[in-house]
Amino acid sequence: MAAIKKSAVLYHYPCPDGAFAALAAHLYFSHSPVATTSPVLFFPNTVYSPLRGIGAVVYSVPELDNDQLLKISLRSISDEDTTPISQEYGGGGHWNASSFMINNAEFQRWKVSLNNSI
Repeated sequence: MAAIKKSAVLYHYPCPDGAFAALAAHLYFSHSPVATTSPVLFFPNTVYSPLRGIGAVVYSVPELDNDQLLKISLRSISDEDTTPISQEYGGGGHWNASSFMINNAEFQRWKVSLNNSI
């Protein structure tokens, strides 16, 4: 089984829910075969303002045997609906939890430079 090569965690403080926090911690600290081989990147909304109260965990799924395909899991709090974002990219879920798959090249175009946002 291949290891996850990179992970990014975008979060809103307070963290959207315990499951999201647990997944982020697992990706960062796990010594399992699917653990990250490089540090997880954490981006709080205090850096990338103005973000909505939606957290995203981005990771590859080793079982797909395609390291160019990433899964993005979204979690939210209160009145933030995650489904329009997931449905836009062919995914789904429910109001406070949804996910979708995206090509790594597309995800790279989404990246925002930390230095440009401060």
